[in-house]
Amino acid sequence: MLKEGKLEKIIGIAILGVVIIVVVVIKGIVDSKSDKGLTVVYGAVGGGKEDFIADEEFNRILKEKYRICTR
Repeated sequence: MLKEGKLEKIIGIAILGVVIIVVVVIKGIVDSKSDKGLTVVYGAVGGGKEDFIADEEFNRILKEKYRICTR
């Protein structure tokens, strides 16, 4: 028979393998269904942006093109 603790190690490794396989399969399904057309938005840091953000033309473009409301 198997030594004491050896069976538990084998079961643990098998469970770990099953979990890894499940995660990989789920990630593959989610990636295949996800929208690849994501938009990355970068934020500026520091001062001096108050006038830019308050600009009406800037806010109109955000609202019409990107459906983002800053107010």
